[in-house]
Amino acid sequence: MPQKEFIGRGVRLTVQAADRFYRGVSMCVVPKESIQYSSQRRRGDEAIDRLGTKVQIVRAGITVAFSSALLAPINRLTTPQTIAIVREIWIKAGDDIQTGDYLVDIKRSDHFIYLAEREYVNEDEIVGKGGIGVKCNQTIGIFRNVEKPTGAGSVKTQFEAVQRDVPVGLEFIRGGLREQEPGFYRTSTHRMFIPAYHDLREMDRIKVGEDYLRIDSVDKVTFPGVAHCAVTRDNRR
Repeated sequence: MPQKEFIGRGVRLTVQAADRFYRGVSMCVVPKESIQYSSQRRRGDEAIDRLGTKVQIVRAGITVAFSSALLAPINRLTTPQTIAIVREIWIKAGDDIQTGDYLVDIKRSDHFIYLAEREYVNEDEIVGKGGIGVKCNQTIGIFRNVEKPTGAGSVKTQFEAVQRDVPVGLEFIRGGLREQEPGFYRTSTHRMFIPAYHDLREMDRIKVGEDYLRIDSVDKVTFPGVAHCAVTRDNRR
């Protein structure tokens, strides 16, 4: 987001407005002469190249770039399960990345889904990009109920695999999460993040290990390019 300059009581300040990742908006007030000492400057391109992890940026199944990124747990999150999958991501200012892209840790083959981004701007120049992502902790198969002719003039419905080996971030819904982020079904047991291009639909079935889960809802608005899904254990035949 661009900076704006405010003058009041004889003090001139440059204000950087940034979206808070989950709710609300935060303001970071940085005096112009001090911006080179701010946190985003310490996460500039040189630092990311020197300290970062080598990553591959994959969009809709196609590699668009190779780069480096800083991937760190968000310490202010106090739930161990959430710390395990949510990451703060710093990438180089000129990198071509969009929400819904995969970042693949080349050395470890870990996948991360890029959820949201905020840009740090100094005098109309982007000096850093900070974002939030989800570490993919499961690989799933996607099944869809389709109609098949029986050969006797009628049709029957059966589940058919439409995609396999899709990396996703899957998290168990605890009571606290249900209260903090309303919108889950009463019966929902998990929430899942998956890039929207996989075209996951409500009532689809996913296979996680030997278990089957049902997609209750698909939210593609909260994180554009990403499907945020409520999931329930699936007992359908």
